[in-house]
Amino acid sequence: MPDANKEQALNQLVGAAFGAAGQRCMALSTAIFV
Repeated sequence: MPDANKEQALNQLVGAAFGAAGQRCMALSTAIFV
């Protein structure tokens, strides 16, 4: 998507990968790149 905010998406992916201290619904393994 040309209008996607890449910086925000990367921040969210990093948070999903390293920000969890227990169970969490959002996991890096579910990231889908289009």
